[in-house]
Amino acid sequence: MFLAFCALSCVEKNAVSKECQKIQTQDYYLANVDTTLLRQVNEYHQILLDTFSDNSIKETNLEGYHLLFYSSHGYGKSIKFTKANSQYNLVMKCVGNREWKDDCKQYIINIEEDEWNELEKMIYEFDFWTSDHFRANRMVLDGYAFFLEGNRPYAESCNLATNKLISRGSPRYDKIGDLCQNIIEYEGQLRFRYEQYNKIK
Repeated sequence: MFLAFCALSCVEKNAVSKECQKIQTQDYYLANVDTTLLRQVNEYHQILLDTFSDNSIKETNLEGYHLLFYSSHGYGKSIKFTKANSQYNLVMKCVGNREWKDDCKQYIINIEEDEWNELEKMIYEFDFWTSDHFRANRMVLDGYAFFLEGNRPYAESCNLATNKLISRGSPRYDKIGDLCQNIIEYEGQLRFRYEQYNKIK
């Protein structure tokens, strides 16, 4: 019994160690964050979560990424990817004005592991976990906002951040803005793929 316990413990430690190796070389952005701005960003993030009848991914204690996109013209998307054991999900919610209503489709997809891996590859290639938290383009009158939240509980054992919220307002020439656009395009690709398989719930 003791040997079996030790063997199981070693397997779990090796799994954690492998995850840690993947993320251990990260250099975190350590700039001071304006506390007033931080409060405003968190308040707006909560307003958007309420708009989509959703919660922060941090509260689920699942590994995942949640993108909120909202336009000043009254439409937006909530795209949430989560991983629980060997189960990978994509949940899409939307709000739309009359002009945008036809493209506003809500659904849940059970995606494949390699599709989750493709998302995670994007997250790390675009330096989500090491980028600065908040930026806004103040030269835009009718703009839009991205809020991208990541949650990875396993990183606690690596002494790295387990949760991060990034926001961008009408970004131009911005790596995180590009990442958010890529996630929106990726959601569209997955939706099309699973519609062909009649697997959209």
